[in-house]
Amino acid sequence: NFLAMTQKCSLYKSVRRFRNKPVSTEEENFPIAMSILIHNNLEQFERLLKSLYHPQNVYCVHIDEKASPLFKAATKAIVNCFNNVFLVSKAINVVYASFSRLQADWNCLSDLRKHFVKWRYHINLAGSEFPLVSNPELVKILKLMNGSNDIRERYSQRITSRFSHKYVVTNGTIHKSKEKLLPPPYNLTIIKGLAYNTISREFVEYIFTNKAVQKLFNWSKDTYSPDEHFWSTVNDLYHNILLKSPGGFKGHPDDKNYFSRYINWITSLDRCHGNYTHNICVFTYGDLWYLQLKHQLIANKFDIRIDSLVFSCMEELVQNRTEHPRKLNPKHYRLGK
Repeated sequence: NFLAMTQKCSLYKSVRRFRNKPVSTEEENFPIAMSILIHNNLEQFERLLKSLYHPQNVYCVHIDEKASPLFKAATKAIVNCFNNVFLVSKAINVVYASFSRLQADWNCLSDLRKHFVKWRYHINLAGSEFPLVSNPELVKILKLMNGSNDIRERYSQRITSRFSHKYVVTNGTIHKSKEKLLPPPYNLTIIKGLAYNTISREFVEYIFTNKAVQKLFNWSKDTYSPDEHFWSTVNDLYHNILLKSPGGFKGHPDDKNYFSRYINWITSLDRCHGNYTHNICVFTYGDLWYLQLKHQLIANKFDIRIDSLVFSCMEELVQNRTEHPRKLNPKHYRLGK
């Protein structure tokens, strides 16, 4: 009962063992911003937040507008116990594959820009994800990136039908209309990517102030799943030479490495011991042996209502890697091949 537990925040944070000081000076001097999008499964969110939480970082939480009043109230009670965790100022109703998914991340970024914590990088997450690296390891990885962004880019996987016609949302579902969509602004080349990325503070400032990026953002409102082509298009400096995105990738997008996420797709070679949701494996205990070997930053996806044991083991794994950071292989975190 989080509403009751959070009546006394100091006791709640002590009992739940939230960290109250940075693990190292290196981490203290390299704060990170994170956005977390949630709509249900409160216990899993709270445990995710606990594993991610470090007092020098800052966290924006977006609760889907259609979440239950009790879920919203309990989440707010948890968030209010921290001065570096907050609810997004403008929550929206997120519709699968619509512009609203991109808008939710955008709204969190807008708030994070104004926050007193001078964070260096931003990572966006869903409530169904869990880190594969500890914060000490994450800071070292972000330093290796040296201002570059890790955004998945694939020119060869472009799906032009997603932006050939206007898409509209009716009754909570997205549909393709008969109306053709105008070409992208400034003749930008649309690149396929993913919704989950690791982006620099400078990149965030650029997307909020650049005219071409703003027009692309507005154009994306009528496309299908723009969260899977907006970020990658802005980061692609090979095709879109008009843009000067800080930390953008100048090589061919098909040659770009991507390590922000480990996702076991239905087409992946790794066996899934759980079930698939939207063609993505929901991990169970049987997947733990290979999850601990992955070098990516975050794994997607988990559900404690299906298997709580794998989640508990992942919590222990990250705790151990916080206390005893591994020696990382820099080759895993090169952006080009």
